[in-house]
Amino acid sequence: MKIIRSLLIVDDNPGDVELTTLVFERTGRYPHVFSAPHGEAVVALFEGDHAAHAAHPGVFPPDLVLLDINMPRMSGFDVLEAFEARPALVGDTQVIVMHTSSTDPADRERAARLGVTEFLVKPATAADAIRLADRYGVEADA
Repeated sequence: MKIIRSLLIVDDNPGDVELTTLVFERTGRYPHVFSAPHGEAVVALFEGDHAAHAAHPGVFPPDLVLLDINMPRMSGFDVLEAFEARPALVGDTQVIVMHTSSTDPADRERAARLGVTEFLVKPATAADAIRLADRYGVEADA
C-alpha cells in the first residue's frame, strides 16, 4: 500500500479543511495532515517560517499540497505564481493539486499552465484520496 507521508491542505474554509482532513485520514494513507488558512500562510511556511516548521516537525515539506483557488489575501493562483517565480520554495514537494469548488474550464486551463497536473472538485472523496496516494505515494514501509 502506498502512502503520502504528509499532506498540506490550503483552504480558508475551516469546514472544508475538517471534512477533507477526515476523508483523507480515514483512508489510512495520510499519516500527517496539516493545514494553512490562506495563500500568504502557505508561502510563509515554504519560505521557512520557523514557527510554522516547529508546529509541524518531521512533515515539512509536504509530499502533496491540496490548494484551494478562491481565498482571501492570496488566491491559489497567486500561490502557484509565487512558486513559479521562486521554484526553490517548493523543495521536495511532489505535487500540488487544485482542490476547489470551481468547475470552470478556464480555471483548469490556468492551473495546468502553472504546472498543476491534478484538479479535484470539492468535496474530495475517499476514492480521490486513494488514487492520489497510489499515484504519488511511497510504499508504506519506505
